[in-house]
Amino acid sequence: GCSSEGSSEPEHDSADAPPQMEATVSRMTSAPSEAFAIRQKPGFHRTTLCPYYESQPVSNIVLGLASGSSGYARRALQLRCAELVETEAGAFFLMPNPKYHWTPEAAFNRERKARFVAWWIQPDLSPMLKSWITQALSGCDDCSPPGDLESGVGAPGDFGYSQVQKQPGYLHTYRDLCGVAHVRLLDALTAGIRKYLERMFGESLPSAHVSAGFHYPVRPQYSTLHLQIRVNSGNVCPGEGRGVDLFRLHHRLKLDPTCFQRDDEELSYEATANLRAALLKACDKAGTAACQVGPMKLVLGANAPGKAT
Repeated sequence: GCSSEGSSEPEHDSADAPPQMEATVSRMTSAPSEAFAIRQKPGFHRTTLCPYYESQPVSNIVLGLASGSSGYARRALQLRCAELVETEAGAFFLMPNPKYHWTPEAAFNRERKARFVAWWIQPDLSPMLKSWITQALSGCDDCSPPGDLESGVGAPGDFGYSQVQKQPGYLHTYRDLCGVAHVRLLDALTAGIRKYLERMFGESLPSAHVSAGFHYPVRPQYSTLHLQIRVNSGNVCPGEGRGVDLFRLHHRLKLDPTCFQRDDEELSYEATANLRAALLKACDKAGTAACQVGPMKLVLGANAPGKAT
């Protein structure tokens, strides 16, 4: 099978090639994709995947939220279905997930089924995020009308990169969380989600099925920590191994704040063709072994057995 995820913009391999910022974009939707079985050896995230993600600038998706150039984000705020969650290590912006709700209005439906996403915004961009939100809520700034949902940097389907570099200690995935400061970050996020969902669903929330979790990003442009939330829409982490439930993660980090920093466990998960391509590119850049051990199986990391790809 094929997936629209495989048609992402090429990554910038040269420091001399400026990242693109697209002003107008077309929405892209996902199709079913082949599933590849991945076995990731201890140390792979720190030595191979992290440097690869660090080499990519902040994506237009994230910059569009931070700067307010995303018409979708502005419309969500206008409808009061967006939420700012401030933490000591950056901020989160919650809104309906554009991948599933083509307009923010679609999150308000008779079935009470909805999917949301909370993107982490790095600390030096957080004041800009707070500024446009404050202005919009105070009535000093006109939110974009529905017709502008697909315009502006960071609009749904914009898979370009900005010219903003990631700060040291950037949170690419949940496996970058480390220490008591990030435990407090999850404390704030969990409280913010509860407040947001109570406002969105009111008295129907206690009887709703809520699932929240983080995934390994399927493309480099998504290599910013972001939480997916589903209400009456199944589970975020159905068992393919690529994701982790928010509440289990929170509990684990409280018990052992440096568990991910050690990167000492082997991971097994399923990957789309696009994620597989990103993993192999990371291996190529770092000189890390990536071996094919079956038609749809890969082992990533030191001393990986099998046929090298």
